Amino acid sequence: MRATLTPYRDGAQDCLNEYFEEIGGRPTGIKKRKGRKSAAAESESATPVTNKRLKKEKEWSPPPGSWEHDVNHVDTVEEQKDPVTGKKARYAYLVWVNQKKTQHPLPHVYLKCPQKMLEYYESHLVFSQNDDDDATNGDDNNVMMNDTDDLD
Repeated sequence: MRATLTPYRDGAQDCLNEYFEEIGGRPTGIKKRKGRKSAAAESESATPVTNKRLKKEKEWSPPPGSWEHDVNHVDTVEEQKDPVTGKKARYAYLVWVNQKKTQHPLPHVYLKCPQKMLEYYESHLVFSQNDDDDATNGDDNNVMMNDTDDLD
């Protein structure tokens, strides 16, 4: 004959009733779970929930090799103190085709995207107009660099 748990089930209700009396009554309502929410619960929520377990977005870095086709334009060139050496250095601020913005030492930018730097410098040239077209002073190249961005 096979043994069953039937005799034990009969006493289970009595044990539960005793337990509920000890804790002050039978619990009502559903308690919220602590821990990870289900995917369905996350998609139904009105406000986005940040999940610490989500993979962090990979840190973007400039591509190797030439940057000519990856840089949208040179935003500006600035001279400031180099944090490593403490000497003044020039930096170019680049805007990439993916709309990321980065800062790089000017000599590095000259190597990686020289045509973009040339376009930047050309866009900041200001030619002075000479009223006297027949000037013979030998100085035909009156060109001034303008470092403001008000010409754009």
